[in-house]
Amino acid sequence: MEEQITQFLINLAPAITAVATIIGATVAIIKSLKQTSSEIRADADIKALVKENQELRKNNQAILQAMREQTREMNKTRQEIQMQRRNYRR
Repeated sequence: MEEQITQFLINLAPAITAVATIIGATVAIIKSLKQTSSEIRADADIKALVKENQELRKNNQAILQAMREQTREMNKTRQEIQMQRRNYRR
């Protein structure tokens, strides 16, 4: 009986080794998938930041254009006031 149990365990050893190998490979695959999903999320975050940055640049360009136009108008008004002062002094 003892020999049968010993033989059974000896015969079972390769199967146990195979299961352990499969478990180890499965753990490695899961770790890899977690890392890949983190990278995918990071890529999505980067893409969102790039898009947000593009929108901010566009808004900044619009603001700069509006400021240039206001400066032009202010310069025109300043010139008109200077002309009126000159005409008034005469």
